[in-house]
Amino acid sequence: MRERSYQESADFLAEFFGATTEHAVELRSFTNRSGDGPARPLFTRDMEMITAHCARWDDDGRGMFFGVCTRITGSHTGRRADLAECPALWADIDTGKMGLGKDAVVSALRPLPFPPSAIVDSGGGLHACWLLNEAIDASADAPDAETIEEGITSTLNTKPDVVAANVGAPAECTVLEATWARHEFDDLVEWLDWQRPVVERPSTGESEPEAQDDNPYLAAAKRLGFKPPIDVEQALAAMTCLGEGETGIHHTQLRVSASLASQGVDADEIAALLLDATRAAAGHHSAAWNWKREEEAIRRMIASAQRKFGDEAPGRIVSLAKARSIRAAGKAAAGDGAAKPEPAKKARAAKEHLIAQVGESAIAHWSDHRGRLMLTQGAAWTYADGFWRTFDDELDHIMRITIQGVVRAMGRKTSPLLLNAVWRYVMEHPDLLREGIEWDAAGVIVCRNGVVNPRTRKTRGHSETDYATCRIEADIDATATCPIWNASLDAALGNLEEDERRKAIDTLAEWFGSTLVRGKSREMTKEMEWTPPGS
Repeated sequence: MRERSYQESADFLAEFFGATTEHAVELRSFTNRSGDGPARPLFTRDMEMITAHCARWDDDGRGMFFGVCTRITGSHTGRRADLAECPALWADIDTGKMGLGKDAVVSALRPLPFPPSAIVDSGGGLHACWLLNEAIDASADAPDAETIEEGITSTLNTKPDVVAANVGAPAECTVLEATWARHEFDDLVEWLDWQRPVVERPSTGESEPEAQDDNPYLAAAKRLGFKPPIDVEQALAAMTCLGEGETGIHHTQLRVSASLASQGVDADEIAALLLDATRAAAGHHSAAWNWKREEEAIRRMIASAQRKFGDEAPGRIVSLAKARSIRAAGKAAAGDGAAKPEPAKKARAAKEHLIAQVGESAIAHWSDHRGRLMLTQGAAWTYADGFWRTFDDELDHIMRITIQGVVRAMGRKTSPLLLNAVWRYVMEHPDLLREGIEWDAAGVIVCRNGVVNPRTRKTRGHSETDYATCRIEADIDATATCPIWNASLDAALGNLEEDERRKAIDTLAEWFGSTLVRGKSREMTKEMEWTPPGS
């Protein structure tokens, strides 16, 4: 038994279950290895009993758990039949086994449309919880009942693998963030119907399909929301129960429903297609599936895709004979065998969306591989390696190649009209505009490995806000000395007063520094003749 206060544990449970539940909360202490000792359960809502139970059984070789769902009053087990209410939805993220960094996961969770009410570091992984305004019925015969798992928080994690990773010490379970915001259950369910995964298991290599992200242009476009075309038949055939990533049932349903909705396929046909494929993927689990609820969820996906994505849904149909026949049959039934022309307003909006999508992707690719872009004083500039460079014929050509690379990576047909429109989009982008720039006003000398202030003799790293337009192709060595040069200066300027000598040396330093700069402007190439005083 540890000498610790468990009041924070009790306070967390009081906030977690709040006034939305009324049945008992289960705390249960297990041994880390089966057979090392009996489980020690507690069913209560009494805070003093909770703290005492944690203090008694939170020990080396044991783990303390709490049941996310309350237990029916009078029950003494945590079986499925004993569940009463569910106060929250949650995600158990095993960051260690999935190869994910905790900070990266937390950063990905924060900007969600519905951020977690609390994020808990269990010592091994993370638990994200979304508290409900009103606890839902979790009893065995409830219409919305689902399998309830258990979570860990506010004690110590003494599992052997966690202890080993923590240099032999138990890892403390802590609440990383908590707003305690509460949500409507239906709002969360609708959100989950269209929300795309925000963290995914990193690629394991051989068993993973070859990624298209090897193309840097496509990688930039995908980061900005572009989804490459999908083969609907292939996606449905690859869908598996409990599958990971794009093979999972929910993720496949999202992708396919959005893709078909974007092609104008009837909602009933999409729902039927997805239900058939889901039944096949469920296999022997199909008998226990709530198919009425599954169909409702699928139809919400379809409606969401039609409403939110429209013609720009993520992904286009590559091959789906059934969808084509559906569209053809619909036209024939309407007495019009020819495709109706797209309204001019709709076509114009689609064109503008494509131009913006390609333009933003080109900017992102340029920033990833060449440096920051800026528009100022009637010209385009790019920053890299310590100095800014104005666009010339070479950079102009590279930008046009970048735009064409993005267009091709997105599977679009290149044309002079499209390429020129994207070029104008980039070169007239309001977010890239900066005014009042004073070039080379920082008074520093930019070298390959940093900058030096010639007045203070101090060095530091590069900074784009120096607004330097040239760089000396040499490295700074703060320990270097110049005995021969210093002796020459003393011989040439020794007859001057100190102030005049310093001014002469500063002038020489600036002049010799300018001679080291490649690609000098006309002003910097003007000849200077200097004769040392007294010579």
